[in-house]
Amino acid sequence: MTKRMGVLAAVAAMVIGAALVSESLSQPADGGGGGGRGGRGGFDPAAIAQRMAERMKEALGVNDEEWKVVEPKLTKVATLTFESRLGGIGGMGLFGGGRGGRGGDAATSRPAPTTEVGKAGAELGKVLADKEAKGEQIKTALQALRDARAKAKAELEQAQKDLREVLTVREEAVLVSMGMLE
Repeated sequence: MTKRMGVLAAVAAMVIGAALVSESLSQPADGGGGGGRGGRGGFDPAAIAQRMAERMKEALGVNDEEWKVVEPKLTKVATLTFESRLGGIGGMGLFGGGRGGRGGDAATSRPAPTTEVGKAGAELGKVLADKEAKGEQIKTALQALRDARAKAKAELEQAQKDLREVLTVREEAVLVSMGMLE
């Protein structure tokens, strides 16, 4: 059961992180909406993130005043978890992206990454897509991605420490059991 909770928590963290990243990337320049359906195919990452946040608040058993302190720190942990674990994967051509995906041009089929991990991953994807790329180019791009992930991991560890500082022992234990904290 604990392993299942950890997997669910990891998924929750990724959904929250994805929702936050997606929400910032999907805002039209004119500030207008996207037809009310929340985005591509009716997928509304903000609504999913809201539901996940409500479940987390309930699982922690915090009141509204406590949630105002915990939620921003928890969101930061979720976002950094997403960035450190998955930010950059899309740039390597996985899941139909990075090399044009389902018939589209990679440059137009998705927004440019905004995180350092995402940018480094996208750059590595470009280098790997170039069949003429030299070993040194690949090595350099790979090291840049590793460095960006290491930096994101350090930021995550600090964010987790900051979150722990505002939690009770019970709340910390709940988040550890959910995989949000180590």
